Amino acid sequence: MAAPTYWVRLGAAANPMDASPTVSDITPHVRSMSWGRGRSSILDDIGPGGGSVRLKNPIRWFEPGFGASPYNPLRCMRPVNIGCNWLGTDYSLFYGFAEAWNVEWSPRYGQAYAETELRLVDAIAVFANNLYTGNFGSTENAVVRIGTILNQATCIFPAAMRDLSGGVATNSFGLMGGLGNVWAALQFIVQANSTSDQPLFIDRRGYVVYKPMVVSTSTVFGDSGGELPYTALSQSYDMDQVYNYVTVTALGGTPQTVQDATSILRYRHRMYTGAGGISDATALARANLILTNYKEPRPVMQGFQVKPAYNSALWTASIPLDLEHQITIKRRPPGGGVVIVAQPKIVGLSWSVPEPHPASTVISYDLAELLALPPAGRV
Repeated sequence: MAAPTYWVRLGAAANPMDASPTVSDITPHVRSMSWGRGRSSILDDIGPGGGSVRLKNPIRWFEPGFGASPYNPLRCMRPVNIGCNWLGTDYSLFYGFAEAWNVEWSPRYGQAYAETELRLVDAIAVFANNLYTGNFGSTENAVVRIGTILNQATCIFPAAMRDLSGGVATNSFGLMGGLGNVWAALQFIVQANSTSDQPLFIDRRGYVVYKPMVVSTSTVFGDSGGELPYTALSQSYDMDQVYNYVTVTALGGTPQTVQDATSILRYRHRMYTGAGGISDATALARANLILTNYKEPRPVMQGFQVKPAYNSALWTASIPLDLEHQITIKRRPPGGGVVIVAQPKIVGLSWSVPEPHPASTVISYDLAELLALPPAGRV
């Protein structure tokens, strides 16, 4: 039986966007940790990821302002990397920044002991609070423009931490002048380039990622021999899956609205409003795509949970899994019948490690069915 070894590294003297910060290993002081990233639905925007690391603090080493700490300066926005070593290889599981150092003196600890909760955010939170500057008059495709925004940000994001390979780059972007919010600009570019349901996100390494979905359908989670075991699986069939009056608007365009009379009669109005497309035509195509997929409810795999413990195969599969990975799930209903087989993609994930020991780890995934594209291909 084998299991990974966790580690936590702190860039105590580093700035937020240093590409290769000098780090200190603080793993021996960790009591527990958790983190999560992503979204709950394929139609939602991805928001900031975050987490926390609870640290033992009996001699004030993790108390900001305590000069004798070997980890000084304990400022906010210092890089923090959580990961593990599995079969001799280090894997990053979350890369973010210190948002808060909360020291707790509690009666249950007595007078001689304290703990510090180190609260974390990822780079999306940084982008949401920073501006880009400049006038971009040249015509650039989506991938190039994303790079331009990251280069022009007041807090430049390292080129070494970008993975934009194969990103959809069919549309062109012209003038974007003056000051602008970095994350809002990146989201606009992705939404305007909505010939694909390809989001921009921060991956487990802390990289900015904009590229096609990773197809991992050979990774099969199920409830039979030869399949990777899950401890919980949920399927949803509800009104949250229904949109029958859909409006999508391109930048500077006219709102494009489509509706389905039969669905409205059955379920009353279920409205969706969003941005997308670089023209009215692409916005209309996007609206029709959403209507086609959401005018009727359908059973969908909503999420699942695994507890790898000492299952080597489960660790090997789970550690690399990230947002925008497609997997296969099988369920054999207790009442009999046809095996349920789904191939959703991961849109959200969270790890809970109540103590830095593999047997305590619980990994949860949020899933989304892929949008069924029109026969002619992507709009």
